Amino acid sequence: MLIIISLLCLVGIIGLAVSTKFKHRLGIGAVLTIVLLLAQTLLLLDTHTHWGTNLQTTQSQQTIASLVSFPGDNQVLAYRNVGSGKTRKQIYIYKPSSRSNKKLMTYADKVTILLERSPQATAHRIKAVTRYHYHNTWLKYYTPAS
Repeated sequence: MLIIISLLCLVGIIGLAVSTKFKHRLGIGAVLTIVLLLAQTLLLLDTHTHWGTNLQTTQSQQTIASLVSFPGDNQVLAYRNVGSGKTRKQIYIYKPSSRSNKKLMTYADKVTILLERSPQATAHRIKAVTRYHYHNTWLKYYTPAS
């Protein structure tokens, strides 16, 4: 909505600058400029504060199997270091089940790895996804960013 208002104000300001037929074009241009700046300010505030939304985190847990199995029921997850310095991440390689031949890997984008020693023979991959959701349908269509 604010984008449409901004575009209309911009077209009006350009039209007033080109046309000489209007008596009070300086005043109208000033009002349109103020409305344009206000709309742009509201758009910037909305992108910063996410009006009408809240954060919802969903978690999924998946049992994974290691690629390597040593005698004595020792399971090891294999990983590879990717990047260097502050951007260094570890990508873990695993199988979705112990019977599967398919090899999968965790992605390296914003991954937090926690290593835990456990007497259990199974490992779990916990994936948490955080997204913004609108409070209701009205806010979805009528917040400043829409």
